[in-house]
Amino acid sequence: MLRRLTLLALIATGAFGQPFINYRGVANAASYVPSGLPHGQLARGSIFSLFGRAMGPATGVQVSESPLANTLSGVSIEVCQNSSCIPAIPIYVRADQINAIIPSNAPLGPVSLRVTYNGQAGNFTPATVVAASPGIFAMNAGGFGPGIIQNFNSGADQPVNSAAVPARPGQVLVLWATGLGAGLNADNVTPRVGDLPVALEIWVGGRAVTNIRYKGRSGCCSGLDQIIFDLPPDAPTGCYVPVFLRANGALVSNAATMAISADGSACSDAFNPISERFRQGGRLGYVTGARVNMLENFIETEPEFTAETATATFRRATASPFYFDPQISLPPVGSCTVHTMRGDLLGGDELPGFAIAANELNAGTEIRFGTIAVPREENPLLYTGRIASSLEEPGLPASVLNAATTVSGPGGADVGTFQFTMQPPGAITFPGRDQLVVIDRSKALTVNWQASGAGNDVVLITGIGVNLPENSSAQFVCVANPAAGAFSIPPHVLQAMPITPDIADANTAFGYLFVGRSALRAPTTFAAPGADAAFGISAQHAGRAVLFR
Repeated sequence: MLRRLTLLALIATGAFGQPFINYRGVANAASYVPSGLPHGQLARGSIFSLFGRAMGPATGVQVSESPLANTLSGVSIEVCQNSSCIPAIPIYVRADQINAIIPSNAPLGPVSLRVTYNGQAGNFTPATVVAASPGIFAMNAGGFGPGIIQNFNSGADQPVNSAAVPARPGQVLVLWATGLGAGLNADNVTPRVGDLPVALEIWVGGRAVTNIRYKGRSGCCSGLDQIIFDLPPDAPTGCYVPVFLRANGALVSNAATMAISADGSACSDAFNPISERFRQGGRLGYVTGARVNMLENFIETEPEFTAETATATFRRATASPFYFDPQISLPPVGSCTVHTMRGDLLGGDELPGFAIAANELNAGTEIRFGTIAVPREENPLLYTGRIASSLEEPGLPASVLNAATTVSGPGGADVGTFQFTMQPPGAITFPGRDQLVVIDRSKALTVNWQASGAGNDVVLITGIGVNLPENSSAQFVCVANPAAGAFSIPPHVLQAMPITPDIADANTAFGYLFVGRSALRAPTTFAAPGADAAFGISAQHAGRAVLFR
């Protein structure tokens, strides 16, 4: 009996100790774009990341000598296609994360990756290898927000770009990335410097870069790419100007951001006072109320409805020129950015960087819009819910935001009682909405609107795509001047959206497009004990379900 129990214990220990790569737990190490999205492939010669458990030592180990080996602290990785396997090169290993280099001679197309640790082989996980698929490194090491971009002043003066140290239009920049393609020499030795044979395009704030000075390995580190280019002289100024790369006319990078000002002094987003305040840090909050008229053209029972939702957050923000919150750190007027994530963006999952549990403040059990309570979610402490609906939902009126509304909170452990008046959102119409069904991701999409009296507002054009089988979501946000009446969404933005295959699959892969106006230029400010500043914003959107093709 003892021998049997011992054997079972050994079997159990071996089973739980085997390396395991999470479902869809592989990504470009700079962008972290989920592998389920169109630009989530791995490039030959690039640095990639694996996420899982029991994949290596409990304490991370970084490679420290050259030439690089195929094994690091007992960890090795196989890249297999059919029955043929070649080794990847590990450069950082830890139980829950591995960073490694895809060999420059890796087979193109579908492959399987497997980790072996101390002689125990784990599960296979799928990936796709392509010639080039760029990713921009970000300051937060998460693939979003301010990128690792340097302002080139001289050989000895190349500060990292930030809200405090912006670039000037026309200035030379140095951008750090991975995924430009196979190296010019072996991956395990110091890389040879030289332009790589990739057709590379760069956009900054929607302006195309016309002078790329260098696009190749950094010269210091295998898999690490350096791109040197001239900032377009007509690039928009702002603190969160989006930067995109595209390789070979097909695969776009993540959207990193950079700061630009006319003279290199601290950047400014005059249209967005909330983001300005959050960069200064403190105990801050914002409350939004939004009315959305939605055309659910794929649903026969209720093809069109109007709903009003509310969201509130109070949080500690650390003063930083690299501060970034995807909900409020918006691109300049006239440009677009993209956010990607694992999970279901429309099913309750939050964009990375929006909610950080350790920073959230308790403002009570609920927040009320008139008599309608918006409950608190516990992890993190957010307040979100529907406050009105045209669908005759029990307990909800048809509208709350049709008139000035009293917004109040009872106070909690961190933020005291507050009350302010939210003004109704301005109207906006979306001409051509009824005819728009399929969005061709390879072509620019022009969106029109009508929004009278919108002097203090901005127009937000938002697209959301969700692919549940691939556990992936993407969202683009474009900011426009209401008076323009139209905006063209460029193809390099649309190409980041997941493909929605057919109406019949609308329950598992679906997309939406919204055009709205937000009182962002002049938000309501209100006092809340325990908060250094707090803001209220109302918005109105018109949207519809679409197919991204």
